Amino acid sequence: MKRFKSYVTENDLKDFEEDVLSETPPNTADALKRHKAGNAGFTDKAHLKAKGLIPRADGTKRKSEKYK
Repeated sequence: MKRFKSYVTENDLKDFEEDVLSETPPNTADALKRHKAGNAGFTDKAHLKAKGLIPRADGTKRKSEKYK
């Protein structure tokens, strides 16, 4: 028999998983425009670094394995 607390937790977990799976990455062109304007957020910067469009902390512009 399920308890109420575990039922709520399971439903919350399912909702969270659906939200995470339905998220889309930022639009690269828009993210690059925001970066050039100085308004890019953390996710925009991480996305652009992964694509090799802006330099990383060590100064290199390399693509991540996902985008090669």
